Amino acid sequence: MIADITWRPGIGDPTWLAWIITLAYGVASGLCCRCGLRRNAPRTWLVIAGLLLLLGLNKQLDLQTLFIEVGREIAVATGWYGERRRVQLIFVLVLAVTLIGALLTLIWKRRRFFLQHPLTLAGSGLLVLFVLLRAGSMDHVDEAMGIQLDNRRWIAAMELGGVLCFAVAAGRSSDPRP
Repeated sequence: MIADITWRPGIGDPTWLAWIITLAYGVASGLCCRCGLRRNAPRTWLVIAGLLLLLGLNKQLDLQTLFIEVGREIAVATGWYGERRRVQLIFVLVLAVTLIGALLTLIWKRRRFFLQHPLTLAGSGLLVLFVLLRAGSMDHVDEAMGIQLDNRRWIAAMELGGVLCFAVAAGRSSDPRP
């Protein structure tokens, strides 16, 4: 089963736009980390920094492709490959409920942080929506719904916009001016 997996660690998206977005993830993560390491700073900044770093690494390592290939091999080996579209739809729905639930819980528990840094709320919403749209397009849920989401510049703009929201919020938060 493992021999059939074609994913290899490496650069998954070598386009100039992908590199700009990857760089933006790194800068935003660094700025959020800097905010989180200040004295008496909310640790929410460090959580955001870690998540942005992971998303930036995934942008180039393309780990979702590995996940899809492993899932395909498991489906073939266990005999439910013919039902894959239904399983993909269920996966995207579960992912949506999980991500939206986690985001709403985080917003509720850290509402003071998000009120003080509204761009982090906007960035969170944009990145959650981006992840869900990409998952839907990769699992062909968009095709089943009769829409085409993959390879759209507006999805890249949504991702970059979400990352830039965090970078600007962190930059404003660490600004020493009153």
